Amino acid sequence: MKKRLSHLTLSLFLFSGTLISCSNSPLVETEIIEQLVVHESKGSNTIVPTESIPHLLFNSGIRSILLDSKGNMWFGSHQDGVCKWDGKSHTYYTKKDGLSNNQVRTIQEHADGSLWFGTGNGISSFRNGVLKNETQKMLGDAYLNVTWSNYPTDLWFHTEDRKGAYRYNGKQLEFLPFPASKDKTDGSSYLITGISKGKSAIWFATYSGVYSFSNGVLNLINNESLGLDAQKGIMHVRSILEDSKGRLWIGNNGIGVLVDEGSGIYNFTEEYSLKSPNGFPGGNDSPEGTLEHVFSIGEDQQGNIWFGDRDTGVWRFDGTQMKNYGTADGLPQAMIWDIYMLPNGKLLFGADDGGVYQFNGDSFVRSY
Repeated sequence: MKKRLSHLTLSLFLFSGTLISCSNSPLVETEIIEQLVVHESKGSNTIVPTESIPHLLFNSGIRSILLDSKGNMWFGSHQDGVCKWDGKSHTYYTKKDGLSNNQVRTIQEHADGSLWFGTGNGISSFRNGVLKNETQKMLGDAYLNVTWSNYPTDLWFHTEDRKGAYRYNGKQLEFLPFPASKDKTDGSSYLITGISKGKSAIWFATYSGVYSFSNGVLNLINNESLGLDAQKGIMHVRSILEDSKGRLWIGNNGIGVLVDEGSGIYNFTEEYSLKSPNGFPGGNDSPEGTLEHVFSIGEDQQGNIWFGDRDTGVWRFDGTQMKNYGTADGLPQAMIWDIYMLPNGKLLFGADDGGVYQFNGDSFVRSY
């Protein structure tokens, strides 16, 4: 019997903008070659392989993955910038090449062909081989009076210094503010940790809650609306996904996964007995067999939901059962930053060791 949390979402704003559902799927299909090879350096920032696909030369984890419309694979790192694999060579870009910051949390492509990188300090665009810091010109208040709306080609990004979200509308980058919250635990809620475009809403995960924008209304799910407190465990959201069935999955750093299937929000981690025996550990390490620090969530073509846990590796939910994968299954260690599905249905997992792993049905093999 699922224990439902009091799902009292707070309607905060009403806007005249039109909401249209949109897809974040890659545009073309490419073959993934599962061959580990040696590479050699040539030029200042280009890696030319001696055979097939070499390993990425990152010293930090993979935070983001994208297959663009030209068939290039892009990989964003935690500290080392971004890399493009064009099928022949790797090209690396960092702050010295115009990237606003070397931590690349999201990579997106607009319908106009431009690429956009959400970094640890600013948003950068990539057009005709040129990187540009798009947030430098937004330091004042010139872009604050923007009407909330959501169109199919809009791209959305997190902010670091403002309580709201950035949006690229095909012409310019805009800032859209979140409303003030009465919840005293919302001190850092402006820090967006994940964005998911659903069938009828766009979801913004923040450290202390989830904002949604749908049908002109901006809503908030937070500790107050769910009846959570320090004793029960509070929200600290690090990942979010609206799946193909319309279910909302909220991955937290401490209280595990919350799910809304349409009849109210419940704690998925507790429902499947994946909570630590001595209660939620907050920022402390969790033991094996638990699902409490969820930094990435993805869905495959079969409708399975995948979770990347900070401490306990990868989990797969088939709708009935949970299965856990770890180092014995080919993963380098526990931490998985990103889960990305290719058009051919294969999943890529961005790991904390700087590699990208592919699930072959039984185990994980490093592909990049």
